[in-house]
Amino acid sequence: MPPFPIKYVLTLAVALLACAALHAQDNKLAVESFTKDETDQTARITHERKDQNNKVCAIVKIETPLLLQDFTFEAGMAGVRHSEQRTGEIWVWLSPGTQRLTIHHKHLGTIRNYPFGEALKEATVYTMKLKSGNVKTIVEENAALQYFVVNCAIY
Repeated sequence: MPPFPIKYVLTLAVALLACAALHAQDNKLAVESFTKDETDQTARITHERKDQNNKVCAIVKIETPLLLQDFTFEAGMAGVRHSEQRTGEIWVWLSPGTQRLTIHHKHLGTIRNYPFGEALKEATVYTMKLKSGNVKTIVEENAALQYFVVNCAIY
């Protein structure tokens, strides 16, 4: 007879799989708000960029303390034209007509196909506020030290 009845082993396996599935869906990144900024002329005047169809891109200013290097952005066929780190925010240039944005963060998860509610307009600025978990960098000392001892006798 096995040390544990098979029903206990199966119950434990199902419980572990359920916990793993819940952990895999644990996304620590979410959009708090998305609005059009009617007064911001940045996309039109000072930071104009054009897409492959020679139209002036919209800028989505993502308010987050997180760093651009940990993010990747996808916008389907229209594509992300450019992204740039700014103080307290990330600017993402998107083609006019873009309706969705996927945001990937290296540690906090993915917001897949976030719908803007309407197609982005040419040379317009939008503000997106992200809320997220905390990312901590932990540096541990390497305890495995190696050394070399030399004994010399001088005559």
